[in-house]
Amino acid sequence: MAMMTLQDGGKMAYVDRGCGRPLLFLHGWGTGSAFFHKQLQYLESDFRVIAPDFRGHGASSPLPEDGDIHTLARDLGAFLDHLDLQDVIVCGWSMGSMVLWDFLATVGCDRISQYVVVDMTPKISNDKGWGLGLLYPARRYSDIRGGEEGRSNWDRTCESFLSKLAPKGSDPVVAEWELKEARRCDPASMFRLWNSLVSEDYREEVSSLGIPALLIYGEQSQLYGPETSAWLDAHLPQSSKIAFKRSGHAPHLDEAERFNSEIVAFANREGLAKAPCDASFGHAS
Repeated sequence: MAMMTLQDGGKMAYVDRGCGRPLLFLHGWGTGSAFFHKQLQYLESDFRVIAPDFRGHGASSPLPEDGDIHTLARDLGAFLDHLDLQDVIVCGWSMGSMVLWDFLATVGCDRISQYVVVDMTPKISNDKGWGLGLLYPARRYSDIRGGEEGRSNWDRTCESFLSKLAPKGSDPVVAEWELKEARRCDPASMFRLWNSLVSEDYREEVSSLGIPALLIYGEQSQLYGPETSAWLDAHLPQSSKIAFKRSGHAPHLDEAERFNSEIVAFANREGLAKAPCDASFGHAS
């Protein structure tokens, strides 16, 4: 993996393979770039495939003590500048979509021409006016801490949240690999990020984005129901949605061959036009 040094001294690891139009993969909370290995291997012959480890994940350094989802969005901006990427297709899985939405809301979309949302909601926490967030209590992992106690707690937490990624009865060998990768994350960073994620609301921002979007969701997702993607499809100015019948929260792992084909088809789709973006409203941090 390559390594980028951020302005505050933090380190951001990333994979950069192939050549051609950039296809950037943004992973979810508690996972890492390795969760896109089936995409990187298949698509590098036609695209420049890039996948960073967000800070706190994989081979990257931990988040700073005041770090949150907005920190990751700023890191994404620095990353795009560092590689000087243009005409990028971004695929955001779970938290990766929130990082992208935050970036687009605060910076704009000059470098990004298309994006993919994989099984994600613009607002994780449910309330009286919103019921399309997590299908279980959003505060479930808010007790993660740093230090030795935090590491033990995180190891147990990994088993709990990874059990929600795939359809029930998934391959135990795959589950063991996912657990090993998730345990590489920094517990204190996970605590900060989770509490940041459950407090965010990007409903207004996504409704203002003129970038062509593809919504992919798993019909067996244990995290979000199909109504969540339907809401996004109805509120995004340019979008289409695809259901993966045999997939849970991670269609790119559960049905990788079809997922990759849909990404290629979306990248090559004709008649897509990006409307001007307005990032002037920003996002509260």
